Amino acid sequence: MPRTDPATPATGGPGPADELLDHISQHDGPDYRRLRGLQEEFAEHNVLQVYSRDEIRSGGKRYFPPLPVPMLMPDEEYRRLRYSATLLESVVPTLSNRLFGGMGPTMDLLAVPPALRPYIELEIPLGVSASRHDHLPGDRGWMLVETNANSLGLTDVDDYNRLVRGNGLLSRFLTRRAFTADCPMDLIARAALAKCAGLPVDGTPTVALVDWRAYLEASRYDHDRRAARYRRNGFDTVICHPEELRYERGRLWYGARPVHVVHRHFLLEDMIEDPEPARAVTEAAAEASVVMVSPYLDEWLTNKAVFALLHEARALGLLDAAAGALVEETIPRTWLVARDAPPDARFIVRPEDVPPLPVAELVTKPLIGSMGAGVVFGAHVGAEDFHGTVTADVAAGRPRIVQEVIPASARPVPRLCAEGLRTFPGQPHPSLFVVDGAARAMAVRTYDGERAGACKLGGEVFVGGVWYPRPALDPTDGGC
Repeated sequence: MPRTDPATPATGGPGPADELLDHISQHDGPDYRRLRGLQEEFAEHNVLQVYSRDEIRSGGKRYFPPLPVPMLMPDEEYRRLRYSATLLESVVPTLSNRLFGGMGPTMDLLAVPPALRPYIELEIPLGVSASRHDHLPGDRGWMLVETNANSLGLTDVDDYNRLVRGNGLLSRFLTRRAFTADCPMDLIARAALAKCAGLPVDGTPTVALVDWRAYLEASRYDHDRRAARYRRNGFDTVICHPEELRYERGRLWYGARPVHVVHRHFLLEDMIEDPEPARAVTEAAAEASVVMVSPYLDEWLTNKAVFALLHEARALGLLDAAAGALVEETIPRTWLVARDAPPDARFIVRPEDVPPLPVAELVTKPLIGSMGAGVVFGAHVGAEDFHGTVTADVAAGRPRIVQEVIPASARPVPRLCAEGLRTFPGQPHPSLFVVDGAARAMAVRTYDGERAGACKLGGEVFVGGVWYPRPALDPTDGGC
């Protein structure tokens, strides 16, 4: 197994994570037989993988090793993350009105293509909002890296958590300490099922997992896993591209089968050139004939400019004290760089007004793009190329953001090596899922080393579940 140095034996200290490592050391023996058996089960069941076992074995697709033990989130930290996510989910939809008096001026500033504007403004009566808040450790605690609200990864973390529950070594400790974990896909499916109550459903409702034709086969394994979770929650499923659906007689159809829920995987950015294939889905959702998981507006509200708008609203005193403090403490300073930036704004600037910070401390990202496309770290290109990229895009009518890189703050991460259970410096990247305003389920990616904020640039990536104390849940949350 690849290793980073120095490696430290996994012995205890304060906190639940250290207590878990002590528990394992005391009860699993020097060979870590039960923990190694769990690793074998993770591999056998291909937990949290993007690709199938056959694709990994024969096609050279990447395997993401599961963490040997789940990440344990202390009660105080978990409460804080939930509070932050819930507060932001309530504030972000109000930013356009607070700053610019409406959506139209905001979309003008962000240069939203005309083809997308009707979709962003469209009211979806039966929408299920599902977003993921991603964090990195900073010198003042967990910092928010970004939010996403469509085609979310890590939603089926229950494959991992289920095997952890079945491992006597770990389950005894987690039960004794009253730690629990939830599955994001289950929360999404239950919310969708509840919103089917007013639809004409004869028998079992059907959910269509919908993606563009070009991506459907490439992501087939991922779609199959999500479909399986929906079936476990009381749905029939189909996987299709938008053109296979039609809207007639007040219902959405896949062949002769009525569709009651659309889990939308296709992105707004892919509709710039030709939104026509999504017409049937859109009409059905607008007329409350189908439930849509991830309405268009929700996706747009997680665009990369939102952090800059939050900081601008804070600077102008448009947020209350709690929201303002949250933005200042947990969101890296971010500037929206746009051709028509207001002259008196602090976090909405023209290219020549980008703060003169060392470029090694900055990253720039396009407003439209996914999977890291167009992201430039100043530390990798130098000042001239960094500012040149920003200036050229803005001059071409493509606003960008410039953001402070989160300073590295590595944490000890357990790894199961040939020598036994050891901890290595790494950057946990825990994600908190918010479904219809309720923040609860979590998963984590962990990156090797201590590179500040540059976590997607290579090196080993580990995946796993995040467990948290059951008392941290509000009584109204229910449970999984």
